[in-house]
Amino acid sequence: MILQKIVQYEFKSVNDGLNILSNLDNSLCSSMSGSGPSCYAIFEDFNMANKIYKKNIEIFKKFDFDVWVCQFHSKGIEII
Repeated sequence: MILQKIVQYEFKSVNDGLNILSNLDNSLCSSMSGSGPSCYAIFEDFNMANKIYKKNIEIFKKFDFDVWVCQFHSKGIEII
């Protein structure tokens, strides 16, 4: 979390992304992954995440963010 605070302060795009994600309806939490290549929000399920994505797509486009919705699998990462 300390690294996130530093990166968020240093890079406007990370700060903007985290602010957007933290204000999405029904978001359980939001954070930065690793050293900041991605920011994410977690939702109760895939359908809710997809609904929120569609509702806010114009905001993501306005900030020129690449956004996608994915879901966790109980098997973890799997090469297909």
